[in-house]
Amino acid sequence: MFWQGGVAASYEGTSVNGVLHWAVITDVLEDPALDSIAGYDLVGANDPRLAEYKAQFGGDLLPQYTVDSGGVGMAVAKRAYRMLAK
Repeated sequence: MFWQGGVAASYEGTSVNGVLHWAVITDVLEDPALDSIAGYDLVGANDPRLAEYKAQFGGDLLPQYTVDSGGVGMAVAKRAYRMLAK
């Protein structure tokens, strides 16, 4: 899994992050010692700004579901949970 990070720099006109992602993907595909790895999660593909960039690697899209409850009481409970979870 690649968490949000990396750099905004480029190398010879190519995104450094793109080169990094492609190296990970090709290593997993070509190295028999890595056969147990079933996938590579670029994280955050549901962000429209990042979706086009991530689509260039040709991965399979997997659904991600989020359940959310509204209302003032739930908003207070969520805020309290976030404060306690820190």
